[in-house]
Amino acid sequence: METQDQDGRIPIIEWPMCSHPSDTDDGLGSAMTSTGLAKKDSSTCISSAHHQSNSDNVSLNKRCAHLPVNPALQPPHKKRQEMESQRHLLNQKESNEQTAGLREPLAPVRVAKWWRNKQQYSSSLNVTSKNVNTRLYHISRTEECQEFLKDEKKSLKERLSYCLVKDKAAVHAALASIDDWLNLPESALKSIALALDQSNSNPELVWLKEKLCKQCKVLRTQKEMIEHCRNNQNTFPATTKVERISSKNLSIQDFKDSYVKRGKPVILEDVVSSMVEKSWDLDYIKSKAGLCNAPVKRHVVGSVEWAKLEEERVVTVAEHINNVKQGSTEDYLFDWSLPLHCPQLADEITIPKYFTDNFLTQTTPGSMYHDSWPSLFVAPSGVASDLHVDAFASSFWMALFQGEKRWTFFDPEDMPLLYPKYVQSLDPVFDVNIGKPDLKSFPLLALTKPKQCVLRAGDLLFVPAGSPHLVENLTPSVAVSSNYVDATNYSQVCKELQISALLNPRARQLLEELESPEFKAKAMFDEKVKTNS
Repeated sequence: METQDQDGRIPIIEWPMCSHPSDTDDGLGSAMTSTGLAKKDSSTCISSAHHQSNSDNVSLNKRCAHLPVNPALQPPHKKRQEMESQRHLLNQKESNEQTAGLREPLAPVRVAKWWRNKQQYSSSLNVTSKNVNTRLYHISRTEECQEFLKDEKKSLKERLSYCLVKDKAAVHAALASIDDWLNLPESALKSIALALDQSNSNPELVWLKEKLCKQCKVLRTQKEMIEHCRNNQNTFPATTKVERISSKNLSIQDFKDSYVKRGKPVILEDVVSSMVEKSWDLDYIKSKAGLCNAPVKRHVVGSVEWAKLEEERVVTVAEHINNVKQGSTEDYLFDWSLPLHCPQLADEITIPKYFTDNFLTQTTPGSMYHDSWPSLFVAPSGVASDLHVDAFASSFWMALFQGEKRWTFFDPEDMPLLYPKYVQSLDPVFDVNIGKPDLKSFPLLALTKPKQCVLRAGDLLFVPAGSPHLVENLTPSVAVSSNYVDATNYSQVCKELQISALLNPRARQLLEELESPEFKAKAMFDEKVKTNS
């Protein structure tokens, strides 16, 4: 499920090398809306033809105004004099700068400024999303913006010939970001490696490298697997069923051995009824949580957000439930933390015995994810979450109290075959349409191993870590879910948190706690039990 504390992503206007967004984006911060994108400011709205001399790099141009427009036309000794003069001036001014080196905004900032200026002349963009990340992504996909980014890349490469050595890390990082947005991850990875050669302690650059490494690994796997498609029938595979089993005679150890440790999904029957004393239907949830405010989300085609769900508005739970019952909404109350927002309901839930060893609930109170789950889902009929993978290698379960949900999911090994893209975070987005698979555009879909099941009221579904999945609500539904960490995914969770910890102090604190002797001993003990069983 979605993680409210998920901080492995960087707000689109606050990417690496922009530690003070206001200095580089003229007020377009992480809270920027589509209105902010269109904001006109004569000091920053500039023509694309002169973007280089009037962009976020204007400080360099101001400080080096004495340089000839084309230094290559000067005699060699004159060029050397000019270069030395430039370096002297930059060193003289360096003590007055708030940060070391030149500020080099990355691709999102450049695209935002370019678009804001362009809107003075044309504001047409066929994107219905209000989400800044999604809008900027689709702006960057236009042919005109791609040409703009290529020009920016050319200018940055030229700058490498005369900028100070200590400033080259910022230039290489900007080049990496632009190549990333030009769909050139291999080239971007080379640039970020050069940036890290000169600034190897910069956590933002390390984070960007990790994101690029994930994308490059996907592309290499796809290149290897495409040969198999040429030798196989180009059709989407039939789905296989998910096993159902009663919990009445299923011990905790049998559950772990047969499903958790094997990474095998399963539907558990005869367990949900014992989780609560009263029936959790729409009316009951309304009576208990109706006055609470909650953000509702909506599925947006083409979104770059997780599961293609974007926050729509904030309503009371009662209003949302009324709309669901009337069939008058497409909004989705999705992954709403009960311990944080409605503790009275959280107190009514008994966590099934199979999941009580969750490491996340054994950390210090107030730690990241300690109180994130269980979370509530209330959806109208017909609403879906798109293909997604739960964050930080966590497993999860979902208990359905009312309605029906159709689940389609894949093995973790199928991830590269589903064409994931790491756009703004380490959580991939997917453009494939599993309901209407396009094998011509996405031939590797033919090699996947899809599973499908219909979850009904009273069922509990276990989904192993790393499994891409999508969910369709066949009827109005009420469900509760929780992510969890145990010995089976402990090592991978720690690896993922190491990346998140580069930018998120709370993730760093959680990682330190999970890597403490106490949790290491628990993980090692459980692993030893697994080996001996």
